[in-house]
Amino acid sequence: MDAVNCGSDSIGWYAAEHDFMMGLWVKIDTKYTKYGCPERWRKMLEMCKRVNEIRGEKYSSDKAILVSYNSILSYGYLPLIYTYITLSRDAGIRIDFITEKNVEINPEILEKYSHIFLGYTPILKTSTLNILKKYVEKGGLLIACCNDLWFNEKLEDLDIWRKKIFGVIEEKVFWRDDSISFEIFRLKNVKGFWERRMILKIDNSIKILGLWSNNTPAVILKNRGSGKAIYIGTQPYLANCIKGEGSWIKFFKMIIKLDEFI
Repeated sequence: MDAVNCGSDSIGWYAAEHDFMMGLWVKIDTKYTKYGCPERWRKMLEMCKRVNEIRGEKYSSDKAILVSYNSILSYGYLPLIYTYITLSRDAGIRIDFITEKNVEINPEILEKYSHIFLGYTPILKTSTLNILKKYVEKGGLLIACCNDLWFNEKLEDLDIWRKKIFGVIEEKVFWRDDSISFEIFRLKNVKGFWERRMILKIDNSIKILGLWSNNTPAVILKNRGSGKAIYIGTQPYLANCIKGEGSWIKFFKMIIKLDEFI
């Protein structure tokens, strides 16, 4: 139902029998579940059509999560789910999904969105990055975390794009527990999770939103053209869903109303 409420036209699932039972190295002989898949798929399409008819309304939002299939295939889907849970279920933000393929086919589709959240995108195509840069220059707000923008489709480093879009020149990774203070939002002791990055060198036109306990930048905002780009030096969605750091929910609610604070 969550998928339907986000505008999905259909729902499906991955189903396969494996040679070994999970947790036991015992081979099991069964037929693969590809048998009957067309029938199940038709049933799912029928169900989704009925759900949409019953709902009777067209879902729309001016805020979206950008999905990268290359990132999902390489790193799994759970981080994307954590992004959705934090923004939609916990923060109550009406959210849409847009794929990298959608953007590639029709770059103008981004114009309908005021906010784009990168939904765990370590791998992004260079062509997509160019489109996102123009999106910000035209007035959009792009939000990324330290797990975004690692490699392009050729596995080339994307550090130069972190500088172009977010103004990050040099970072230092650390793993110890630490928290961030956001004076502008009156939020203190917001815990980071997993990977944490101190932003050591930043570009011009940068506003520091949050600081680590040693007063090095943790969250920054770069003005670019008519828009803004926010870079978060930790993984806030995982912090919320795995560590239970609910202050990130407050943070994202304030990001939606950023003009009231800046």
